[in-house]
Amino acid sequence: MYNNIKYVLKHIINMKTLIDVGVELKQLRRQSKMTQVQVSAALGMRQEALSRVESGHANDFSVNKLLRLVQALGYEMQFVPQHARPTLNDVLAETRASANTGPTSR
Repeated sequence: MYNNIKYVLKHIINMKTLIDVGVELKQLRRQSKMTQVQVSAALGMRQEALSRVESGHANDFSVNKLLRLVQALGYEMQFVPQHARPTLNDVLAETRASANTGPTSR
């Protein structure tokens, strides 16, 4: 269903701002081997408007247009629970737990 689940999850988690969303949409468009002109024509919008979206400067971009854009690129939007990032203590504990402590570990 997804082109690459790791890619999707990595980028969903990292999108925090409109600029992040724009960068992601631009990458998806390029992966789809489509130009801004092709995508904007398919959506019935101006190429300049799509350029503003991809640069994170489209304050007037509706959710409806966003959904249509994502679909035109062959993707779908989903909402996933936000996961807390591990703390330094979590990382250290995981590292210690997986460390080789046998006689040949040195």
